[in-house]
Amino acid sequence: MDNKETQSQQFSENNEVAGNAPIVNNNERNGGGSKNNPFWMIASIILAIALILVIIFPIGGNKEETLATVNGTKITQKDLLGTLQQYYGDSITSVLDRMITEEVVGQEAKAKNIKLTDADLSADIAALKIDYGSEENFQSFLSYYGMTEDDLKNELKLQTLVRLLLQDTVEVTDEEVQTYFDENKSNLGGSAEKVKASHILVTDKALAEDILAQLKDGADFAELAAQYGTDGTATTGGDLGFFTYEEMVPQFSEAAFALEVNELSDIVETEFGYHIILKTDYQEATEANFDTMKDAIKVKLINEEIYANNSTYTEDLRSKAKITNNLVEDKAAEVPATNDTPANDSAANEPAAE
Repeated sequence: MDNKETQSQQFSENNEVAGNAPIVNNNERNGGGSKNNPFWMIASIILAIALILVIIFPIGGNKEETLATVNGTKITQKDLLGTLQQYYGDSITSVLDRMITEEVVGQEAKAKNIKLTDADLSADIAALKIDYGSEENFQSFLSYYGMTEDDLKNELKLQTLVRLLLQDTVEVTDEEVQTYFDENKSNLGGSAEKVKASHILVTDKALAEDILAQLKDGADFAELAAQYGTDGTATTGGDLGFFTYEEMVPQFSEAAFALEVNELSDIVETEFGYHIILKTDYQEATEANFDTMKDAIKVKLINEEIYANNSTYTEDLRSKAKITNNLVEDKAAEVPATNDTPANDSAANEPAAE
């Protein structure tokens, strides 16, 4: 997961300028999801294993049941499970362990007459989106994991049920919600002023002057960018897409933001060479809306309080439940007894740790 989390942050970069390193101010670019996000994702392979477990290995099922035969030789449920364990190790056990926790929490919610609704899940989705800064970043995150929002809702059922069970035990005040909003406006639906532009980058000033003269005489900007441009935008006519002031090196942004739409710049020198900039569009800055975001912020802060102060909640529920885990018991039975590992070690009957 660590590697995927790192790569998912890379997907949150602005796709319109990511390929244009010569002018991008990398010190000002931010990744997507927050590392402090209390939710955790299950990778697609684990989801596949979970599906296999549910379909092929129902609790109480006959592990000697024949799934296939080859020239009369049987392949049983037990054989398939052994092969899955060989390839995926503890992943299968971990998925079943999560399913046990979900059942324990689900039973607790039912006992307290708490019903999980789509609105509850949507509230957690909205809270989760805050950590990604923009809808674009959030959708890139889902795309990387091959998920839809409905898939994510399915993964958040356990966390959302825990919130519903415990939210009355924590207090998040209106003042705390307002403070969070005031301190994080840039990630809450507001957007900075942006410019859309194209450029032609060359390393020779004399060539830049010649190109500028051709442009003033009516030459096509995209054609000259493709002919002379030395960076990755040459193949797209120099198009940089939209960018904020901070996303480009200062000399470039100063020139681009000072132009009128469809106005051509003079030669702009940066540490990377000589640029000719054509401003093609402009977006004004927008302010985040407190009324739109306050409910999501409150859910986010409630979740953070719950996870900070009730870290053993599901473990406590499990300790009170009567649980059998045949996968753990079968795996323990396969380990030869040693002086350090008694054959009847009671630990083999304990649920796997969360």
